[in-house]
Amino acid sequence: SASSILTYSRCGEQWRRIYVEKSRIPPGIALLRGTSVHVAAETNFEQKIESHEDLPAKDIVDRAVSAFDDRVRAEGITLSEDEQARGQETVVGEAKDVTAQMAAVLAKDVSPGVQPVAVEEEQRIVLPESSHDLLGYIDLIDDDRFVRDLKTGAKTKPQREWDESLQLTMYSLMYRAKHGRDPAGIKIDQIVGLKRGAE
Repeated sequence: SASSILTYSRCGEQWRRIYVEKSRIPPGIALLRGTSVHVAAETNFEQKIESHEDLPAKDIVDRAVSAFDDRVRAEGITLSEDEQARGQETVVGEAKDVTAQMAAVLAKDVSPGVQPVAVEEEQRIVLPESSHDLLGYIDLIDDDRFVRDLKTGAKTKPQREWDESLQLTMYSLMYRAKHGRDPAGIKIDQIVGLKRGAE
């Protein structure tokens, strides 16, 4: 997967611990927020393939918040020194609020403009001369043949990051392997969580 390749390129020992030893550390706040909003998006878009209607905004927000709570309970959380000084209860509460704000933006500003035809589409590319295959999951394909990826964060990412993204390159490769042609393009739906709210 793209995440496995990126981990290996950064640190072979970290890759060994995660992918060989199966040793995992609890996620940080940013990862918790992002994956929780992603779960809400996936829940909404999976049913929208057939219904062509978004879930009510409240349901999308509730799904994101419940996913946040579920993951904290199941895996715990890793806090930075600054976050530890502020206290886990305070930090987790604020993170949950931002998660809800991001999910509200998803429901109001992102989802209405998207009609999915596939969600979390799996594709494996067999590499006969290699010890590993390539495995990817395309977040979403819309009815205009665009691959779409939902990103969340504390600030807007620069264009350079998208231009050099291994993950986006893999999405295009996976689409071509599955459908026999390139996607119409790749769109990033980016939701930024700010102190004044999410946008």
